[in-house]
Amino acid sequence: MTVLIDGKTLTIEKTEEIARQNAEVTYSDDARAKIGRCREVAQKMVDSNVAIYGVTTGIGEFARIRVSPEQGEQLQKNIIYNHAAGTGDPQPQDVVRGAMKKAGIKPIQLSYKEGLGLMNGSQMVTSEAALLLCDSRRLLKNAMIAAAMSIDAPRA
Repeated sequence: MTVLIDGKTLTIEKTEEIARQNAEVTYSDDARAKIGRCREVAQKMVDSNVAIYGVTTGIGEFARIRVSPEQGEQLQKNIIYNHAAGTGDPQPQDVVRGAMKKAGIKPIQLSYKEGLGLMNGSQMVTSEAALLLCDSRRLLKNAMIAAAMSIDAPRA
């Protein structure tokens, strides 16, 4: 099974297919074009020397320090390395898969804002919320069936 990412039709059920049933992910031509246009806008801003948090500047207390385009790639790696620690239990695999879209992702060369984007956590929270909603719907349906059966059972 394949889930198409087109910017319009992704549902929590499709997120669950990706996360729990290992659905393949493809992108529509339109989605790829939009991604490309966003990349072009970011590149123009970098070329214009505009201050962009986490792209042409550092992050946190280093937000006032400018980063050259040549240092941008290293900045994105450093953001990942700096945040590559945690406490508590690891996230469940299906939640991670839902966030990352596909298991077995090979190392990539990060560009502007990608390191910061991977670290902000919104994808992880969105994935977990979608999967919890799928589980909650399933649980509610089963509870309603069990309640109906327990009402009908004494009648027999």
